[in-house]
Amino acid sequence: MLRVAEVAGTMGGKQTGTLIPLCHPLALDALTVECEADAELPGVRVRAPTR
Repeated sequence: MLRVAEVAGTMGGKQTGTLIPLCHPLALDALTVECEADAELPGVRVRAPTR
């Protein structure tokens, strides 16, 4: 299931300009979404560096 979340995060990053009101389109050169289950949290830790 974490792979599905990573793909959804990548798709969301590509559509930032249309998903966030008053945001201009962003020219992204690189977008990586990494998800991992965190035993200390009741959930998932997500890291999404962009360039």
